[in-house]
Formats: sequence, C-alpha cells, structure tokens
Amino acid sequence: MALIVSNTLGLGGEQMRLAAQSWWILDEGGSKTEMGLAAGLRFIPIVIITLYAGVMIDRIGGKRVLILERSFLVILSLVTAFVLFSDQVQIWHIVVLTAIAGTTIAMGYPSTQSLVPQVAPKELFQSANSMNQLGNALGRTLGPLLAGILIAIKDAAVAFIGLAVVYAVSALATFGIGTKTPLCSESGSAIGQIADGLRYIRRNPILMWVILMAYSVVFLSFFFSDHPGLRSRCTQHQ
Repeated sequence: MALIVSNTLGLGGEQMRLAAQSWWILDEGGSKTEMGLAAGLRFIPIVIITLYAGVMIDRIGGKRVLILERSFLVILSLVTAFVLFSDQVQIWHIVVLTAIAGTTIAMGYPSTQSLVPQVAPKELFQSANSMNQLGNALGRTLGPLLAGILIAIKDAAVAFIGLAVVYAVSALATFGIGTKTPLCSESGSAIGQIADGLRYIRRNPILMWVILMAYSVVFLSFFFSDHPGLRSRCTQHQ
C-alpha cells in the first residue's frame, strides 16, 4: 500500500509540475514552442540517466533511490516556487529547472517499477501490479486537477509549493515500503555494469524491441501530454 501511495503521488506530482510550468510559460507570454521545449526536456534524461539508475538500484536499493529522488524534488519544487515569486524570473530559468527535475525523476523512475515484485508476494504480484497501474492513472488525473485549483486560488508559484507538499508526503510513504530482496554485491564499475546490460539486451532481440517500444510510448506521452486547461490557454494566446 505504501508503494502505491508513493507512486501515485510521485506521478501526480510530475503531472502537477507539467501543468503549472506550462501555464506559467503561456501566462508570461511564452510561445507554445517554449512550452513544448520545457515539457520535452523531461524525456531526454530518462533515456540516459535510467541506465545509471538501474546500477544505483542494484547497489543501494530502489527504496533509498526513491527517497533521495523525492526528497530532492521537494527542494527543487520550493526553489522553483521561490524563483517564480521573484521579479527577475525568465522562461529559461524554468526550462533549466525542468531539465534538472527531469534528470531527478529519471533516477527514481525505475525504482517505482522494480519495487513492485519486492513488496508483493508472488501469488499477489499481478494484483499488485494492477493496483500500481491504477495508482499511476489516478496520479495522471488528479495531478493536473490539483495544479489547476492552486493556480486558480493564487498563481503557479503556489502550485509549486503544493507540489513540494505532494512530494514530501510521497517521500514519507516511501519510508513505509518494506523490501525483501537483498542488494547486489557487485563491486565493478557502473559503466561496466551498464555495458554488460546493453550487451545482454542486444543479444535478446525480443527484449530490445520491447524496450524500444516502451521508450517510444514514454517519448510520445512526454512530448504530447495534453491537459484541457492548457489547451484552452493556448487558444487564448492565438
């Protein structure tokens, strides 16, 4: 249950960030291209950083990686809110912060999946995975909704303060995750382990195509995420 709460809030927070930053960019007179660039920068770290994230999960455990990720996202959300409250903020500041957030999320994302088989008994694994996917869908729905409410109450800066609270609760939930799988005792270099993993994938064409298709889905969802509120905002700027 703790993992589902953690993952739901984590993904919901990611969607909150997307909605809040996109709204702010358009509200400040930014173009849809700039909004898309800020959103798309989240994807690039996922392609690169997740390779190293897998090594980190093996060495220190997915739970620790996830706690570190959520804790840093709390700080980053507060920094973003502070920047938005200032009078000197520019769009490129938000773009840079988005890239940092994307890198951080890329470090934690593999943990959200790898922890499921560690916390659920084998006979309940399918049900646990289904609940995890349901939580993800819930996060995608409620994240933008919460961001919109906070923006309507005040502005995007307040939405980022709310985002920090969401990530903080997610981090607390992560502490409650009980894992059973022992850590890997591999002492080789991280680059060597990544290379071994890539060679294994290359020797298994089916696995390689599954991974490529998964990355394609992530790519399309990140670049073409659509929220009704943002769509109406784009219409106002036309």
